[in-house]
Amino acid sequence: MPEPEVARIGRLLRSGRSFFIAAHQSPDGDTIGCALALYSVLRRMGKKAVVFSTDPVPASLSFLPFFKKVKAGTPPAPGFDTAVLMECSSPSRAGNVAEILAAAKQVINIDHHRTSERYGTVNYIDKSASSTAEMLYGVFSAMKVKLTADEAACLYSGLVTDTGRFQFPVTSPRTHMVAAGLLEAGAPAAKINKLVYDVAPLPALKTLGLALHNLHLEHGGRTAVSTLRLKELRGVGAAASDAEGVVNRGLMVPGVQVSVLFREDQERVNVNFRSSGRVDVSAIARGFGGGGHRNASGCKMRLPFEECVSRVLSAIKKSY
Repeated sequence: MPEPEVARIGRLLRSGRSFFIAAHQSPDGDTIGCALALYSVLRRMGKKAVVFSTDPVPASLSFLPFFKKVKAGTPPAPGFDTAVLMECSSPSRAGNVAEILAAAKQVINIDHHRTSERYGTVNYIDKSASSTAEMLYGVFSAMKVKLTADEAACLYSGLVTDTGRFQFPVTSPRTHMVAAGLLEAGAPAAKINKLVYDVAPLPALKTLGLALHNLHLEHGGRTAVSTLRLKELRGVGAAASDAEGVVNRGLMVPGVQVSVLFREDQERVNVNFRSSGRVDVSAIARGFGGGGHRNASGCKMRLPFEECVSRVLSAIKKSY
């Protein structure tokens, strides 16, 4: 763990007075869980703090403590002395926040993506970390902050979602040690796992059904391909968040090395990748302007749907 960066972040959190905390676009449990945990810690320290998400937070995360504190949509006016971006590999991942970052005296970038840019005055980037939650736990530990049960719940939610319930290859001994610390602090693990993985609205289940119905194999059975067209999604009343986790299902098929999901919306095609073997899907995503992790990444394309599918499948084929 890069101690100088951790120590510097701790000093800035203690010395700053007002904080802008940003989650990434299409927020997930890690980025929102970390943002809310930091919000609570800063508020307990007597600081002013605002949590911002350019996109609505999925209703599936509404169980998180402080969930209603997230301000979604239009960013607040500049004027914060410190900005903290959670799991944003580039500033644009946080949305239209350029003016806020330019006005801030300090910009803290906390991220575990291998494609992360060093855009902050402090860049804490740990590509070996399972999640930003794991990293932020280390920051709080170095600061000797005693977490509340609610803060621990927020961080545990980030940890469990970004590791796929500790199944993804990024899970390490350190990950489990952090999980143990969060349980000791009062995180209700069973409840969180139930709410994240065993509870879903009807449109989400119908979206999964559509994706599985459309699933087929390419490249001699090495690539699982699924599609969700806009008309289909509207037919089941699905929101973008209802497709969360669907791409993982393709990896259940024996012999599949890469699973890819193409989800169409009004302006673009959202492409999600997962891999279980040697294929680095973050490299594929970068080729289309996206990024992420070696085994989990994504990109957004503004091309006709069928052309997107063709180009991406060609790139995947070349990676074998």
